[in-house]
Amino acid sequence: KLKRFLLTHMHMRAHIRSHFWLKHIFQMCNACTASAAMSDDDTTPSPPSRQPRSGGAAATGCDVVVGTSRHANDAELVDRVVQMVIESYASIGGHKTISAEEVRGRLRCGDVGATTARRVLHLALLDGRAVGCMSSSLTTPWTPTGCGHWGFLVVAVDAQGSGVASALVQGAETRLKQGGCTEVQIEYEYGAHLPHTQRLRDWYEGKLGFKDTSCWFMNRFFGMIVGGGGTEFRRCRKAL
Repeated sequence: KLKRFLLTHMHMRAHIRSHFWLKHIFQMCNACTASAAMSDDDTTPSPPSRQPRSGGAAATGCDVVVGTSRHANDAELVDRVVQMVIESYASIGGHKTISAEEVRGRLRCGDVGATTARRVLHLALLDGRAVGCMSSSLTTPWTPTGCGHWGFLVVAVDAQGSGVASALVQGAETRLKQGGCTEVQIEYEYGAHLPHTQRLRDWYEGKLGFKDTSCWFMNRFFGMIVGGGGTEFRRCRKAL
């Protein structure tokens, strides 16, 4: 009887663990899919080529606002955002594009209100000119209830290192907290052989206080899916 009990107990524990890992893999696959498609909540923030300074908006004098239809109807601003994305990724040897129509769609999401819209596109404006953007979401398919998300962090090349990124993060996390979130999650690709990703890790998991929530094996496994091998796909959270 004892042997049968122990075998049953071990079987149940293995069954629970298998379901846990299936759920974990399903959530991470959703994140990887969104990262590749960049169609919903973005999970690959554009890495700043220089370390952001502390001080948020005060460091740059820029204003961080939630995009709305008013911004979507500004053709010059929309074109500026498209160009920022292309140039920001190109500055680190990457390639990323976004259409003007997609930018307009993201901006219009803010029409329902900053604290009620599920996802919005934040803009960093300096003297009325866009110098950065990022998205934030109150909910995503792969984060638990109460855990928000931000991503798609892009700063104009000529404004990098001036505190724009810090101001955008501050604005996004303030919105998430006001919207009822108690945590925030980000995901990013990291490779020890890629200097810009090391700067990202130092900033995200150092200054900003994020903690990696996945094991090394899962990070490397999903790194193979997202980056083709040799990198980690790190999923990090922090309390708001």
